[in-house]
Amino acid sequence: MPVYRHPKSWLVLVVSGLATAFAWLSLANPGMAGLIELCGENGVFAYVAPWTFERLLGLGAMWCTMGVAMMVPCIVMALLSSGWHWRESFGFFTAALCYALGYFGIVLPLLLVAAGIEWTLESLGFVSAGLAPNHPLVSVLLLGFGLIVLTWRRYRSGTFRQQGPALCGVNHARRHMPAFFAMISAQLALGSMNLGAMALLSLLMLAGEYWPILRYRRALIQVLPIVR
Repeated sequence: MPVYRHPKSWLVLVVSGLATAFAWLSLANPGMAGLIELCGENGVFAYVAPWTFERLLGLGAMWCTMGVAMMVPCIVMALLSSGWHWRESFGFFTAALCYALGYFGIVLPLLLVAAGIEWTLESLGFVSAGLAPNHPLVSVLLLGFGLIVLTWRRYRSGTFRQQGPALCGVNHARRHMPAFFAMISAQLALGSMNLGAMALLSLLMLAGEYWPILRYRRALIQVLPIVR
């Protein structure tokens, strides 16, 4: 039975969709469900004084929420595939959860580093309230760094079937480190609270994740059962 027809796959899809939706809602001022607005001109952390622990904490929460909103959709197929592949040894849900923990165990620390970088830039006066840098040179340097890291040689992991789900999640994140750094650089250059830029970067991340699978579907059939 193809993995996308497995009953437990739909529950993983629903949970992933809800996590993504709530993350985007909290970033975009939902006005519902008791959520707070993290991004935008009226973001709750936009008015916290810079160079304080409260501001660093707010930026960390914002960047981690951004990570969930932007990157959970990028690993949905991998979650389903890992659950399907290790369903007998780990259980479908446990395997999918381990994969997600391995993936975000790499991604979330990077996002906290990004929050620290923005905190430092704000405190030095180069950035204010999640907007684009005040000095064009800072934006150019950030975008230039993002373009440079995209040319880095990508990390090569082992085959899907030779590793456990958590390690596969770690390797998935490591394999896409250049894209993560480029995304962070672009978000800082365009303004961390710029929801339009965030949405565009999310679409680019999705395209970069799934286009190779669609393009090389036949070659991946033996690796990821979901593409069948």
